[in-house]
Amino acid sequence: EISLGLVGSEMCIREAIDAAVDFLTHIGFPTSKTQLYRLTSNKKIPHGKYGNRLVFRKNELLIWAEKNTTRYDQ
Repeated sequence: EISLGLVGSEMCIREAIDAAVDFLTHIGFPTSKTQLYRLTSNKKIPHGKYGNRLVFRKNELLIWAEKNTTRYDQ
């Protein structure tokens, strides 16, 4: 069964791009659909395709966010 929003560790197929934008913003990485599409087309963010739709895994987005964070230790 497919529903809207987050499904386990995967975002659902329908409206996955919106869910990914919301999720990234929620964890402190504000982004837009345009930015996310650009990252996927340049293969700079983990994603998959189901037919012609983009799909994302929450755990992969978290790992990507951590790897793309610059830490400044005091």
